[in-house]
Amino acid sequence: MSGEPLFSQADLEDRVGKLNIARILDDDGTGSASSGPVARLVADGTSTTWAFLPVGYELPDDPLNVGQKLVPDYLRKLALDVAQATAYIRHSEFNRSDGHEMLASAKSDLKAFKHATTSSAQVARGDLDAFVVSNKLGDRAWVRR
Repeated sequence: MSGEPLFSQADLEDRVGKLNIARILDDDGTGSASSGPVARLVADGTSTTWAFLPVGYELPDDPLNVGQKLVPDYLRKLALDVAQATAYIRHSEFNRSDGHEMLASAKSDLKAFKHATTSSAQVARGDLDAFVVSNKLGDRAWVRR
């Protein structure tokens, strides 16, 4: 189903650091990330990424967990890029990186991904390094990124 979360709070903490996430998202002064802002970052990172995916794209089934979906690593990375940038914009005083620049870079990567397609076998393996790209003549060529 489209719109499923592409990452969790644990993924975000692994990427940015638990202490940094607590500093950025502690809205109630408890010393840990508040659930509302975390949910908003997950929703924003996920929805922004889904907005760039082809219409009808579905996450592949997880072969190891029946009934669950597999989030390919590259999609998780793209969604985390958006979330990290958004977090840094939210409280830029805690970060040395420019959140606006990071967000622009993430959206550029999403646009590049949007205009490429992958085979279902690649998606199932989570191998999104090789893209099938259509040229103006409709021919297809493999491209390594």
